[in-house]
Order: sequence, then structure tokens, then C-alpha cells
Amino acid sequence: MTDRQHSVAVLGGDARQVYAADHLTRAGYAVKTYGLAADTQRAIRCASFEAAINEADIWLLPLPMTRDGFQITGTDISVTQLVSRMSEKHTVFCGRPDTECLQKMNSRGSKVIDYSQDEVFMIRNAQPTAEGAVGIAMNEMRRTLFGSCALVVGYGRIGKLLSELLIRVGVDVTVAARKDADLAYAALRGCHTCKIITREKGSELPALSSGFHVIFNTVPVLLLDERMLEATDRETVLIDLASAPGGIDYDAANRLGLKTVVALSLPGKVAPLTAGEIIGDCVLSYMRGGDGSP
Repeated sequence: MTDRQHSVAVLGGDARQVYAADHLTRAGYAVKTYGLAADTQRAIRCASFEAAINEADIWLLPLPMTRDGFQITGTDISVTQLVSRMSEKHTVFCGRPDTECLQKMNSRGSKVIDYSQDEVFMIRNAQPTAEGAVGIAMNEMRRTLFGSCALVVGYGRIGKLLSELLIRVGVDVTVAARKDADLAYAALRGCHTCKIITREKGSELPALSSGFHVIFNTVPVLLLDERMLEATDRETVLIDLASAPGGIDYDAANRLGLKTVVALSLPGKVAPLTAGEIIGDCVLSYMRGGDGSP
């Protein structure tokens, strides 16, 4: 089956889904939508869920697929309603389905792909996340980024790109990471480094949180705890990029008067067009037998 023989239903979500629908249409797919945040330029907007999925062999669901485990994000479609219409002829792309939803979908014989766990998707998504984090820092700080000092906690996909962006605009960057190899690489890229200490009770940062104008956390483990925050300068801006539960003790931060920004799903907020095309490319790659690459 060629791309032009596929029919896609894009269901729910934010602006990323709008741009993903247009991206897939440009690639030759027949695309219908339901429950999108806005009209697309090329896809057909349907008045009902049933009309959107009629004849569609590919379904594209949003990221996150649901916010409550019961209803598809941005729509009136329940998970039960969705699953009841699935069969072995469908390939369903979804973002971060919870365990129960995934089990229900898999029971219908459909091929279910969580595109949010695709390595290429996560690498490409790190760029708009890093850019968005820099933008937040510029808006929240009372000084320029140039000449400031920043701590980046974690040196994964986002931490690497974020550190590079900060260095390029003249920030003195310290990277905190667990792996010696990551610290060695960060040092070669011009960063100061600090090792995250691993103990039996969990991981912790040494007491180095003073002297920074902004701290970016990318690790979903509580490292910026009350002990760390008490040593943090009150003008420091804390930006948490990690998935829930995050890595900052928010209660302690509020009690200490620290400015904290929880910055989840940045690609959809700061660069929905790019983020939508990344989602669309994941669909295209899988349907062409690839690994998620564009």
C-alpha cells in the first residue's frame, strides 16, 4: 500500500495536531480531523468522530492521549468509544497512553504505537524544548542571560541542547549529572561540572545551588529539595522541564519565596508547527517501514 492509498483520522489535541494533519496531507495522505483546536489548511474537518474515522486505517491521537484516562484530549470521545471502533485493520498512533488505555487498545488487535517513546521523536523534540526553556528564562529573569550563571541538572537529550544554547548566548553553565561520561562530555563543551551523588536512599546534589541566576531541571527525581533550596539565592529562577512529578520541592520553593516555573509540553506551546511536523514525520517513517526518522 502506498502513502496515497492510506487514509488518516487525526483526533483531538492542541495546535500540534493541526500542523501534523497538514504535514500528512502534503505527504499524500487523505486526512480527516475531529476535535482539533483549529482548522487545518488542507485536511477535511468532520462534524463527528464517526465521520472522521470512516475508512481511515491510520488514527493519530494527541500527546497526551488523555489527561484523565477516560476522554481523548480536546474531544468528547471517550476511551471506551474509541476502543469499541478499533480493529486489526487499524494502526493507532498515540502519545503517552496510560497502562489501562494501552491494554484496552491492544486487546482489539490494532497495531498501537506510542510515538512519544520513539527515540528520534524525543531527540527532535528536545530542540524546541530547549529553545522554549531559554525563552522562559529571558522572560522571568531580571537580568540578561548574557553574563549570567546557570545550572542545568541532567545531561540527557534536553540537557545537552540546552547547555549548548546557553553557552552560545554567553551564559556561564554548570552541568550536574550522574554519569562520569556525561560530565566529561559537558566539560569538553565548555561547561563546569558537578556530579550527582548516588546513595542507597536515592540521588542528591551537593550543596552548590547558590550563585546561580537560573536553574533548569531536566531530571524527574526530587533533587532540588528543601535543603538545596534553602541555599539558593532568592533571585534565582527555577525552571522545571522534567515530566511529573518533576525534580523540585514546590512547597519548599513557595515557602522560601523562590520563583518556580513548571514548563511541561513546551514544544506544543512554543513551536507547535515544528512539533506537529515531528509527529507527522514519526507517522510517515513508521508507515514506510522506518524507525521514526523523517
